[in-house]
Amino acid sequence: MKTRQIFTIIFQIVTNYGGGYDIKTGIFTCPKDGVYFITFTIGQRDRKRAQAHLVNNDVGFIDAVADATEADMNSQGGNSVVIPLKQGDRLHVRADRDNGGHFEGENMLRTTTFSGFYLFG
Repeated sequence: MKTRQIFTIIFQIVTNYGGGYDIKTGIFTCPKDGVYFITFTIGQRDRKRAQAHLVNNDVGFIDAVADATEADMNSQGGNSVVIPLKQGDRLHVRADRDNGGHFEGENMLRTTTFSGFYLFG
């Protein structure tokens, strides 16, 4: 029987200019009003399917899928968006994966990523 796990991805930090990303919760809190570019990718392997959903204030609005169809196969999916945000808006990537699967990035490979940056206000 297949089961699904649904959770917020907590990304490993490379840079966190402005300190808007919370490493404990996986939530990016928008520091100021403006238009932002947000992008994320997910990596999956070994005959597993993973879905991720970019969520703004608990409302999902874009998705990504990685579907590794063969053993030892790596697969990536991602999406990007330019979006107006208000100070205090909370973004996170909610994930959905097959039982026994994992996202690459939870181990040695860093193919599961999240980036966001301010464009203009």
